[in-house]
Amino acid sequence: MSISAPPRTLADNPSPFVVETPVAVAQGASSTPTTNASDAPHSVQTPAPDALRTQQADQQNLRNLAAQLRGIDTRAHGNPVTPDAVLSGLNNNRLTAHKDSAYAHVQPTAQTLATVITHLGFELPRTVEEVAALAQKLEQKALQHPLGDFGGALTWPIPMAPADQHSLRAFLKSDTTGVPGLPLPPHGNGVLTYLLSGSSVSQSDLQNPTVAVQKLLDSPKARALGQALQDHLQGAATDTSLYDYVLAAIHLGLDPESLKSPERNKIAEWPLHDPDHWGQPPSEVVACLSRHLEKNGRANSKTVKLATHLLLSRVAPQFLIKDIPDSVKIGSMAWFNLTVAAAAIEAERPGTVANMTFAEVMITAGTQGAATAPASAQTAALLDWSVANNILEAKNDALYSQGDINKAQAALTHQQAKLKEVSALLNTPMPNRREIALALLKKTFGENVSFEEPKFSKPSPHALHSPGVKYSMLDITMEGLVMDDRWRIIKHGDNIDLATFKAFTKSPEFNVIKTFEDAFSTAIASHKAVKQLSIVNALTHLPPEDKKI
Repeated sequence: MSISAPPRTLADNPSPFVVETPVAVAQGASSTPTTNASDAPHSVQTPAPDALRTQQADQQNLRNLAAQLRGIDTRAHGNPVTPDAVLSGLNNNRLTAHKDSAYAHVQPTAQTLATVITHLGFELPRTVEEVAALAQKLEQKALQHPLGDFGGALTWPIPMAPADQHSLRAFLKSDTTGVPGLPLPPHGNGVLTYLLSGSSVSQSDLQNPTVAVQKLLDSPKARALGQALQDHLQGAATDTSLYDYVLAAIHLGLDPESLKSPERNKIAEWPLHDPDHWGQPPSEVVACLSRHLEKNGRANSKTVKLATHLLLSRVAPQFLIKDIPDSVKIGSMAWFNLTVAAAAIEAERPGTVANMTFAEVMITAGTQGAATAPASAQTAALLDWSVANNILEAKNDALYSQGDINKAQAALTHQQAKLKEVSALLNTPMPNRREIALALLKKTFGENVSFEEPKFSKPSPHALHSPGVKYSMLDITMEGLVMDDRWRIIKHGDNIDLATFKAFTKSPEFNVIKTFEDAFSTAIASHKAVKQLSIVNALTHLPPEDKKI
C-alpha cells in the first residue's frame, strides 16, 4: 500500500523566512512586488533531526517581527504616527532571525522590517492602522504550532485511512520489524511509554505539553520509529511526515476505540458530553478525562497531562482554551458560542486555540471578515446544546433527522433572543428625578442657565409678611409645583422672568413626576423580568440528578 503525507507545513503553513535574495525597501505610496514563501519549491527528503526546532524558531521570528511592529505604533503613549514615520520604521528597524530558523541559514545578518515583511508574502503597511493589523495577523499566525493539532496523520487534510491505521497498529505489535523495543506490550499506551523511556523529557517538561511534544518527537527513538512507520506504509516523506506517523501511533495507543468504533463525543471510551458534565466548568471535564485515562492505564500520574492535552487538542480543543470564565458551563449558550468560535479558528489554523485565551478566541471570532466554523462543527455544537437543554434526546448523530436539527435551531434562536432581551433589560437604568427635571429645563431654556440658584419664593399663607421659602427652577420642576399669583421673583437674570417661568409650570411638558413614575415602573418591571428569566435559566441548567427532584 502507499499513502502520502500531505506537506502540511510547507503547503498549508508556509515556513516563514524562506527567501533567496532579500532586497525589498519600503517606498511611499508605490506598490512593492511580493514573493510568497509558499510558492518556493520544497524538499521531500527525510527531514533533518532538528526540523521541528527549525519550524518553531520560524514561529519565534514571527513573534519578534510582530513585537517590532508594535514598537512602531506609539499611539498608546500619546504619540501620533504619520505614514512617513511608518515608512521610516520599516526601513530603519532591523530584525535578526532566530539562530535555529530557516531564515538564519539564508540571511544570518539583520534585515530591515520591510525586507522581511515582503518575503513573508505580506503587503507593506503604509499607515499605523495597517501596522497594527499586520502585527496582530503575525501574532495569530505564530500561535499555531508547526504540527497543528498534534493529531498527526489522523488529521491530515485527507486523514490516514482506517486500513492504514490497522496496519500501523499491527506493525507496532509485530516482532519482525527490526525496530529496537518492538513489539509493544498489548495493554496500555505502549507508544507513549516507549518513546518517553530514555528520552530527555523531564517531569517539568511533562507539565508543559508543547515542550514535551517537541523534545519527544526530536528524540532519536521517535525519529527511528517514524521512519520505520513511514517505510512500512510506503508514505511520501515531507518535512513533518515522521512526526505525523509518530503522533498517529501515540493517538491510536491512547484511543484505539476511535479506530474500532469512532464516535464524536467519546475519547478513549469516555463520554465527553456526559449528562453529569452539564452545568460543570470545562476544567472539571478535563480533570475527569485525566482521571479516566489513569484509571484505565492509558497514562500514569506523570504522563496524564500530556496524554490529556494530545487527545483534546485533536478532538475537542475548546477545552484547552485558557482563562475560560467560571460562568461558562458545559451546555450553556456561552459554551455553544465558544465551541463554534474555536471551530472556526481551528478550521483555518489547526492547533491554535490551545494557545489562546477565552477573550482572544471570542474577539477573533467577532472580527469583521473572520472565518466561520464548518457546517458540520456548527451542527455538532447545536446538537450538544440541544441535548443538554432537553430539546432533543441523546443519540448517534446519524440518527438525527433534518426535522430534529430544525427544532434545535429554532430553540437556539429563541434562546438567543431571550438572552438579548435580558441584556437589554439589564441595561435599563433606574430613573433619577433630578436628571429628568434638569434635562427638561435645558431643553426648554438652554444650557447656560443657573437652574440651581434660588430665584423664586412663595410666601406662606399663614405669614403674609414673611419672605417665604426660596426655590430654584430645578426645585420647582422636580417637585412639580405649579406657580400661581402668590409666587415672587427674588433674583433676576438668565432672561427668564416670573411670567415666563410661571407659564412653563402650567404647560403640558411640565410633567416630571409622571415621567419619573412611569420610568420607575418600567425599570422595576425590567428587573423582575430579568429575575424570572434568570430563574428559568438556572432551572434549565440544573444537574441531571436535581432535575429529577
